[in-house]
Amino acid sequence: KYLTENLAHLPFKVYHSQANFILLKLLVNIDLAQALYDRGILIRKCSNFIGLDASYFRIAVKSHADNALLIHTLQEIFKEVQHG
Repeated sequence: KYLTENLAHLPFKVYHSQANFILLKLLVNIDLAQALYDRGILIRKCSNFIGLDASYFRIAVKSHADNALLIHTLQEIFKEVQHG
């Protein structure tokens, strides 16, 4: 719940899941996987999934601390993109 609620405030379409991962569609044109990788966070690119393209990613639901770090890092990335 924490992840989906916080991701909803970022430029994603969030697909709710019953599993321990969440599918996201990125709504802005940035290299999100690389930006996160540069900060030590890995996410799953889903461009090789049937019917999905490079704007789709899958994230794992982890501990609250890990989830909070992901949300904070995403907020920083999108803030940087907005301010050039």
